Parts: sequence; structure tokens; C-alpha cells
Amino acid sequence: MYGWYPPAMAEPKPVSRRMLSALRDQKIFAAAEFCRWMWDTFRITVDQSKVSRWESGQYNLPADMLPYLAEFVGPEVVYGPFTRENGFGVAELPDGELPEESLHLVALGVGIGAGELQKVIAEAVEDMVVTEEEADRAIMHVDRELNRLVGLRKRLMEAKEMARRK
Repeated sequence: MYGWYPPAMAEPKPVSRRMLSALRDQKIFAAAEFCRWMWDTFRITVDQSKVSRWESGQYNLPADMLPYLAEFVGPEVVYGPFTRENGFGVAELPDGELPEESLHLVALGVGIGAGELQKVIAEAVEDMVVTEEEADRAIMHVDRELNRLVGLRKRLMEAKEMARRK
């Protein structure tokens, strides 16, 4: 038959195979350890033969397993290669301080901070040569804004949870 293959004979899924094979080759992933860890940590039974099929590419790794895999071996190891391959990056966000002021004032502050960041970047690249001091100043602003945004996100998540309870 042309054009149709049963699931077990289907073309291997390259992302699952590449990721799990690379983790195994780096000696940071073993199917048996992962299955045991899933049970010990979350009381979730994972069939070792299924993990082997994910490794071989016979079956695709389910998306809902990625967070567990990331916790098992580290998020950068799991998501990093894929995101870089697609032009993105993985960075750990700061914890973010919970702002005391109201949400609309926090949002306005983030907007002002974004404007300040834009000004710093514009000044730094004005002559297309960025000094170390200018880069440090821009990085400081980026870090501060990330911290504020994470704090704003926490406040919004809290507000969402409170609204859900009502």
C-alpha cells in the first residue's frame, strides 16, 4: 500500500528521538530511572517500553510529559536545543517581587520602565558601538523590567485565583 502506514510503522518522530537520544547519549537520561522517578515523585506509572518507543521515535513523546522530563533532567536541557533551533532562547526568570501598589499603577510603572529601557537602548546603539558601560546599563534595565513583569504576573495570577473562588 502506498501512502499509508500503521502507527508502529510510521516515519519516526524526529524531535522525540533526537531529544531523548541526545539525553541518553549525554548520560543524563535513562528510561528505567525516569519511570522510577515518576512513580516515586508523582505516583504516576510510566511504562518503560513506552519510553523506549519514545526514544526510538516509534511514538511521539506526549507534550504533557515535557514538564516532567524538564524537571527530571533540567528545563534548559529539554527546551534549550529546540528553542535555539527555532531562533529563541531559554532563560530562568527572576522570582519577581510582589508590588504593593494597585495593579493599574504597577502596569503604568511597567510601561514607564519599558520607555526608559527603549531610551537606554536607543542611546546605546546611536553610534552603533555599544560600550561595556552602556551594555551593563541596558542589562540592568532589562533585569529590573523582567522582575517587575514577573511580579505583575504574580499579582494577576492571584487576582485570577481570587476571582475564581468567588
